[in-house]
Amino acid sequence: MSIGPQFNRRIFMKYSNLDNKSINFTSGFISVLKVILHAATLLAIDLIAFYLISCFSVVITTYIFADSLINFVVNTHLVCYPIIMVMCVFFDGLYTSRITWWREFEKLIRSSTLAFVITLAILSLTKLEGEVFQTIILSQWILTLIFIPIARYFSKITLYKYSIYNCSVLIIGATKMGKLLANVLEKERTMGYEVVGFIDNNISPGQLVSQHEHKTLRVLGNFLGVSEVMKVTGVKDVIIAVHGLSSTETVKLINHLHNVSCSILMIPDLFRAPLSGVEVDYFFSDKTLILRFKNNLNNQANILIKKSIDLILGATVFIIALPLLILIFVVIGLDSRGSPIFIQKRLGVNGKTFNCYKFRTMVTNAEEVLKQALDKNEDMRKEWQVNFKLKKDPRITKIGRFLRKTSLDELPQIINIIKGEMSLVGPRPRPLYELDGLEENELFQIGLSVKPGVTGLWQVSGRSNLDFNQRIDLDAWYVQNWSPWLDLFLLIKTIGVVLNGKGAY
Repeated sequence: MSIGPQFNRRIFMKYSNLDNKSINFTSGFISVLKVILHAATLLAIDLIAFYLISCFSVVITTYIFADSLINFVVNTHLVCYPIIMVMCVFFDGLYTSRITWWREFEKLIRSSTLAFVITLAILSLTKLEGEVFQTIILSQWILTLIFIPIARYFSKITLYKYSIYNCSVLIIGATKMGKLLANVLEKERTMGYEVVGFIDNNISPGQLVSQHEHKTLRVLGNFLGVSEVMKVTGVKDVIIAVHGLSSTETVKLINHLHNVSCSILMIPDLFRAPLSGVEVDYFFSDKTLILRFKNNLNNQANILIKKSIDLILGATVFIIALPLLILIFVVIGLDSRGSPIFIQKRLGVNGKTFNCYKFRTMVTNAEEVLKQALDKNEDMRKEWQVNFKLKKDPRITKIGRFLRKTSLDELPQIINIIKGEMSLVGPRPRPLYELDGLEENELFQIGLSVKPGVTGLWQVSGRSNLDFNQRIDLDAWYVQNWSPWLDLFLLIKTIGVVLNGKGAY
C-alpha cells in the first residue's frame, strides 16, 4: 500500500474551505451539545406530533359517536400513547442513529405498531372497552403511520439546513464508488452526513474530485495523513469506499482509523448482492466475520403474508373501483372499435405464462401500425430495439394516452391479483418476446422467480424513462431485497408517481 507524504498543511489550508460550513471546526463540547440539541429537538417534535394525533383521534371519535366519549380519554389516553410511542422510538435508536430514510420509515412503522399494541393492552386492563375505545386507539395508530414519518422527514431536513443535525465526514477513497457516495449523501440529507473531502493515496492533495451545486470536494491527504486531517477539521466519522486492497491492508487501514474516529462506515465490494435483511455475526474465538444473506421471498411465512395482503387489498380495491372500471370500459368502447379489454400472454412466476388483463390503449391493428412505423423511421427502430417502448407510439389512442399517463389502464390487473397470477407489488409482468436471448441472463431469471406486480421498484424509479437493462436490474434488486416494509414503501410511493405522471407513455 503506497503511503507517500502523510499530510501537507499548506495544501490542506488552501483547499479545505475553512470558511465554508462544510467543515466544522468545533470543540468536543460543541459537538456533544449539537447531538443533545438534535435529539432534544426530535423528541420535542415527536411529543407535539403524538399529542396532536391523540387529540385529533378524540375529535374523530367524537364526530362518529357524538356524546359517547368518557373521561378516560382526557385523563389517561392522551398521556399514555405519546409516552409509550416515545419510548418505542427511543429504544429503536431513532433519536441518535443516522440511517437512510427508507430504514427510518421501516423502524417508525414498527415502533408505532408496537406502541399501538402496548397501549391497547394497558388500557384494556382498565376495563375500558367497546367501540369508542377501539376507535380512538385505531385512529391514533393510523394517523401516526401517516403523519409521524412526514413530520420527521421535514424536521430532519430543517435541522440539516441550520447545521444542527450535520455530521462532517471524510470519504476514504476518491474512487468511482467514493464519488457516487458523495452524491448520494448530498441527496440523502435525512442522514445528516456532510462530506468534507476525500482521503486518497493515488491522487495528490488539493486535486478536485467532485463538484456539487453548493460546494467543491477535493483530496485533503492520504491514508497515513488522515489522523492529522481529522485533528485539524474536528471530523470524527469516516467512510471507507476504496476497493482493491488486500485483506491485510484493509484491516490495517481500519485499525488506524479506529484509533482516531468515533464511527467508521465501510462500503463493501458486494455489488448486486442482497442488501436488505443482512445479518452480521462473528466467531469470537477465531475473529471471523459472518454475513448472513436472507432470501425473504423463499420463506413460507412471508409468502403467506404477501398472498393474504394481495387477496384482501385486491378484493377491496376491486369493489371500490368497480364503478370506475365500468365507466372506463364504456368510454373505450365509444372511442374506438374493438374490445375494451386487452388480453396478452405474459411471463409469470418461474416463466409460466398467464393472461394479463389491461384496458386497451392501442388501435386494434397495433402490430401492423408498429411494423410500418419501424420500417419508415430509423430513430424509432433504434429506440424500440433498446427499450421495447416508444415515447411517441403511433399505436396509442387518445383515451389510451390518458389511461397510460394515469396508469388506469392497469386497473383490470386486479383480476389477475384475485386469481393469484399477480401481486400488488412485484417485478414487471414481462411480454413473451422479452425472453428471447435472455434465457441465461441471471438477473432476468431472478425477476421471474416471483409473481409479477401491478406496481414495483422500476415503476416508481423512472417508469418508461428507464432503459431495458435498468428495469431488469431493479426487478432483480426488488426480489433479492424484499420485505413487507419495501412493499408498503413502494405502494405509498406509487401514489405520488401516478399523480405526477412523469415517465409514463
